[in-house]
Amino acid sequence: MVNFITVIASFMGVCPSVGQLIMDSLTLSDDALARLRSHWEEEPTDDASFEPKLTVTSMRQKDGLCDPSVAQFAGYFDARPKKSYFFWFFESRHDPENDPTVMWLTGGPGCSSQLALLGENGPCSVNKAGTGTIPNEYSWNNRSNVFWVDQPPGTGFSKGQYDYDEDGVAEDMYWFLVHLFTEHPEYNRKFYITGESYAGHYIPAISHKIYLENKKANGLTIYLEGVAIGNGMTHPEEQYKWYPLMAFNSSTAPSRVSEKEYKEMLDAVPGCVEAIRKCNKAGGIPCTKAFFQCNRALFTPYQSKDLNPYDMRQKCEHPPLCYDFSN
Repeated sequence: MVNFITVIASFMGVCPSVGQLIMDSLTLSDDALARLRSHWEEEPTDDASFEPKLTVTSMRQKDGLCDPSVAQFAGYFDARPKKSYFFWFFESRHDPENDPTVMWLTGGPGCSSQLALLGENGPCSVNKAGTGTIPNEYSWNNRSNVFWVDQPPGTGFSKGQYDYDEDGVAEDMYWFLVHLFTEHPEYNRKFYITGESYAGHYIPAISHKIYLENKKANGLTIYLEGVAIGNGMTHPEEQYKWYPLMAFNSSTAPSRVSEKEYKEMLDAVPGCVEAIRKCNKAGGIPCTKAFFQCNRALFTPYQSKDLNPYDMRQKCEHPPLCYDFSN
């Protein structure tokens, strides 16, 4: 189990609300905008008689927001008291009745999945003027029904009490899926969970929770077929060890740190690994210390040169994410 609440706070400046970008950049109908804003700004319920529920909100423009060629819906799932998850669902462009269903989770922790929807694998991107969207011919909904979820709470449009570990994420997302597929059984078919970066922690936890609940056979069966993790943070205790060698002797780019910096980074590895172990054991403050200790020693020497962490051959042209997602 990994405690990540303190890491979320560290990344909030790096991954601002892409939901606000949607509101600021696109012209929604007044009614849709009002409903979305009211749910986003209201306080989540603390009612002792709380029951999980889905609140579906249409976000269509008159000519079809983002992808007018398919059915789409967006809304909130009130997972637990003081927790409310935002999602945006697009049907397949190919064969929505038979194509698989895919859930996408961006990492961070604290990065909105709407960033991926509007800038990576979604059906559209924001146009240069910021007044509308343009289709993405390579969208994942070419061959699957896809929905992008902002999670954990505090990410993007989603709100409420933070989750403190993967157990909390897995519990919330399991019930999200149960209620989504109960409300829309037509999408409960071959199902894949996908994501990037810190989703390398989310996805195994959610998948394991689904496996355990399916095994009980006393509720809705979720037909999980597989997972996909891109550039995943799955095992930081092991992954951080290789930052020095990657920066100094990559097979894809010139040396990005000096030999002196490389040796200093190597010397810092044991302390970083021990800090991560303490984080995994205790959570809380030790995780904050591990985050700053490891990144200061093993990432800052690379980052200080304004290089792109996703492509060592390139400069970071648009910090902090290095790519222009604004328009």
